[in-house]
Amino acid sequence: MNKIYFSFLFIFTCLFSKAQTAPCYFLKDTGTVNTETSNSVTEFRDGTIYVTGVQGNGLHGNDDIALLKFDSCGNVLWIKYYGDSLSNQGLGINKTTDGKLVIIGTTGNASGNNDILFIKLDSSGNILFQKKYAVAANQSAKWIEQTSDKGFIFCGFVADSYGSNDIYVVKIDSVGIVQWTQQVGSTGNEYADAVHETSAGNFIVTGDENSYGAGGYDVEIIKISKTGYIIWDKTFGDRLNNGCQGIIELSNGKYLSYGETETPSSIIFDFFIELVDTSGVSISRHTFGGPAADALFSAVELPGMEFLCTGYSRSYNGFQQYDVVIFKVDSSGQMKWLKDIVSPGIDIGYEIIPSCKRDYLVTGLFGDNNGNYFLTRTDTLGNTTVGVNTISNKNEMWIYPNPFTKDICVSGDQIKSITIIDLLGSKLVQISPIKNNGNCTIDLSYLLPGQYIIQVQTPTGTINRKITKE
Repeated sequence: MNKIYFSFLFIFTCLFSKAQTAPCYFLKDTGTVNTETSNSVTEFRDGTIYVTGVQGNGLHGNDDIALLKFDSCGNVLWIKYYGDSLSNQGLGINKTTDGKLVIIGTTGNASGNNDILFIKLDSSGNILFQKKYAVAANQSAKWIEQTSDKGFIFCGFVADSYGSNDIYVVKIDSVGIVQWTQQVGSTGNEYADAVHETSAGNFIVTGDENSYGAGGYDVEIIKISKTGYIIWDKTFGDRLNNGCQGIIELSNGKYLSYGETETPSSIIFDFFIELVDTSGVSISRHTFGGPAADALFSAVELPGMEFLCTGYSRSYNGFQQYDVVIFKVDSSGQMKWLKDIVSPGIDIGYEIIPSCKRDYLVTGLFGDNNGNYFLTRTDTLGNTTVGVNTISNKNEMWIYPNPFTKDICVSGDQIKSITIIDLLGSKLVQISPIKNNGNCTIDLSYLLPGQYIIQVQTPTGTINRKITKE
């Protein structure tokens, strides 16, 4: 959605919401014995919250699209299901300027593939109209938003002639008629994760690719004109795997790309954020996280170039199964605080959005009871509810500057050793023991420009980060 247009809509809906009251923080974990997950969330100006997702083995005999309505304190008002005898999945939801809802997802077809399904509903969950977008190949869409011309833009993937997938972007008008499509890819797999209308009226798309980048999966960002032509198409990554989960246009007009990036085989992924200018040139890239696997799935901008994020981690719970995490990070990759929401099973935060209550809503998957719908309200300090572990920045490892040109500094508590390796695993530097109360400055001026891995050994494990020599 056009940023100016969206900002006016958001301010308008918030100003005319119910009288300002103290926010009601909650953590809602709801579902049945079936497998359920919530994928996307939106909020109306009256404080009601809508979540879409999937119920496995649903009322219609297969996966059903789920739509849940909550009040502002997280109480379930109703749950409705939409589907048929084939598989149907609700993957994205948004509100419209006329006070309605749109859901994007998939629906099965007789050939065994999936078609893209678009549904427009009223606030009571009644279907106003729906459309299937079918081609001769398997396809899916996971992100949708309304555009400034009252139409819609969505993205996902479509199978190609190589037996893999391509990025797929579709622009439709207000009644669902296709205005243009854009398919981008080659011999490998490409997937689009998010698309937004920019303040200039173009579209910015992000996803993953492994056809033409630096090696493995890389981040792909594409700028598309309002009429569907590619303005530029860039890849960002290295010889390891990189996965992009989304992109946002910032208040300064630049873009923030985010997701997860692979580290050496002992650790799967770290969080990453990357600032990109309007021409597709990387300004800075930062990786951060703990000693186990971390992934960033959704982010919103805060004042002062800070970001509130959600995803999953097992770095902050004693290496147990994945937990939903909510955290604040600045544009240099320094984590301010992190909330680990502890529960049994595998838990993932899929989306975070700003709320009219001047706080934020997070939805995703709770892994207990085969998988449940999950929704919580939080603020910029991480207040939410009980059962949440707080990890403050006093336990963080500070590695800066990154990128660097000569020296790199490492600061933290109880550092036992520091090792620097290249991306092939060859050891280049090892320092042990560490003096100066855990602060260490390392001269790396002799290294060639490129990417390296720094491994910091602490009493609780090894922290692995990518660093870049310019």
